[in-house]
Amino acid sequence: MTTSGRRILVVSPYVPAPWFGFGTRVYELVRQLATRHDVTVLCPAAPEEEADLERLRALGVKVHAVRAAEPGRAARRLDQMVSLLSPLPFHVREHRTAAMQDAIASTMAAEPFDLVQLEGSQLCGFSFPGPACIVLDEHNIEYEVLQRMARGERTRLRRFFSAIEQRKFRRLEQLWWRKLDGIAVTSDRELPVVRRPKRRRWSCPIPSTRSISPQAMLSPSPVRSCSWGP
Repeated sequence: MTTSGRRILVVSPYVPAPWFGFGTRVYELVRQLATRHDVTVLCPAAPEEEADLERLRALGVKVHAVRAAEPGRAARRLDQMVSLLSPLPFHVREHRTAAMQDAIASTMAAEPFDLVQLEGSQLCGFSFPGPACIVLDEHNIEYEVLQRMARGERTRLRRFFSAIEQRKFRRLEQLWWRKLDGIAVTSDRELPVVRRPKRRRWSCPIPSTRSISPQAMLSPSPVRSCSWGP
């Protein structure tokens, strides 16, 4: 980290690891950010993911892993049914655990972060105490994904569930866009979509790629006016 670097907390719903699409994108962002900034990663992790956590630590990144186990198929289906009675979408509920919230609160209390980077809008349901700038790395516009699922699922029940999820997620996702300090998207097409709900600060594209150049990282300008892009 340089003397002009920032303290950045990256919160991810999965361990950033370069062997699957989402994990590769986050891993590359973390790898490049760590060359210029003091980076901490907070994510849930199963015991068998320890090697992936060590790969992150080898980058000089601090890692806070919240121990988590993948729910069984029956438990997941039950939670999906229960979520139909909740105002929160299942895709938010499945990540919003007390253990993750406690880890976020304790990590942010222990260190004065300049910026908190959320890897996916599913994480916006957490509380982030303190004055840090909150930035969303929007890998997908999630309600658009759910909308496509509602049209393309094979069974009527799955289409019904995805349609309900899409309506709930769209309302929350657009609400979160208005509250965040900044949003990064993966293409120019998504810029007018995220700006439509009267974005007050900044939004810009970061291509979805396996290798992110250092020029695509945070600039050393003051945190409230930080920028993405070349």
